[in-house]
Amino acid sequence: MIIAKLAALVEKMRSLKDLGNNLGCLLLMGLVFYVDLKLPSGVSFGSLYIVAVLFAFWSQRTRFVLVVAIISSVLVVAAFLYKPPVETMWKVYFNRSLSLFIIWVTALLCLRIKMAALELTRIASHDFLTGLLNRREIFKRLHIEMCRVDRIDKPFSVIMLDIDHFKVVNDTYGHQTGDLLLKETARILREHLREYDYICRYGGEEFLVVAPETPLQVAQELAERLRRILMETHFSFPALPSITVTVSAGVAQRIKGETIGALISRADAALYQAKNSGRNRVAVSGPSDLQ
Repeated sequence: MIIAKLAALVEKMRSLKDLGNNLGCLLLMGLVFYVDLKLPSGVSFGSLYIVAVLFAFWSQRTRFVLVVAIISSVLVVAAFLYKPPVETMWKVYFNRSLSLFIIWVTALLCLRIKMAALELTRIASHDFLTGLLNRREIFKRLHIEMCRVDRIDKPFSVIMLDIDHFKVVNDTYGHQTGDLLLKETARILREHLREYDYICRYGGEEFLVVAPETPLQVAQELAERLRRILMETHFSFPALPSITVTVSAGVAQRIKGETIGALISRADAALYQAKNSGRNRVAVSGPSDLQ
C-alpha cells in the first residue's frame, strides 16, 4: 500500500513538472517576443527562442518540441512584420532568416536526440527477436500491477506458454526457421490478447502473459483460446512445407501477499504439469499449490 502511494505521488510530481516545463516554455517565448518588439528597435532577438526550444527538450511529449519551434517561427515572422525597421533591409532579412535557421536546427537536433533516447528505451525493454517485452520489463510491470491490485482489491493472473517440441523444429528446419516461428507466434499471441494484457518472451520458446483484473477461470479460458488458435494455425515459410505447432500452458492467479517469484513458479509448475500430461493442453495452479 505504501509503495503504491509513493508510486502514485512520483507520477503526479512528474506530471506537474512536465506541465510547469511546458508553461515555462510558452511564457519564455512570450517574453522574448515582447523584448524583440520593444527593445531596442531594429535589433532581432529571434535567436533567443532556442532557449525555449531547449527547455521543450525536457518535455515528456516529443511533439512539444515541434510545437515550440512552430510558435517561435510564427513570432519571429510577426516581429518582422510589425517591428519598425531601423537597419537596412538586407540586415533585417538576414537576422530573421538566421533566427529561423537556428530555431529549426536546434529543434531538429533535439528531436533526433529524443527519438534516439526513445529507441534506446525500447531496446532496453523489448526482446530483439519478437519485439515483445523482455523479462526485465515484465517484472517491472508485474511489480506495478501487484501494487495496483492490492490497492483496489482486484484479481490478476499470469499464463506461462511454451511451444511443444520446439527443438524438433530447429533440428528439422534450422534455427532461422525457428526464429521465424517464434516471431510469428509472438505476433499471433499479441494480436489475440486484450489491449490491457502484457506479454513477454520469458526465455527461449516460453512466453509469459500478464492478465490484469482477471480471475483464474477467465485466465484459463484465455489460455485455452490461445492454445486452440496456435494449434489451428499453419505457419508458411519460403521454400518450406507448412508447419503446425502446439503449445502447453500453465495458469495461476495471484494470491494476496504472494511474491512475483512465487506466482511465476506456480504458473511454471502448472506448465510442466501440462507437458507431463501429454502437452497441447492448459493446466491450472490453484491456491493449494502455493509454496
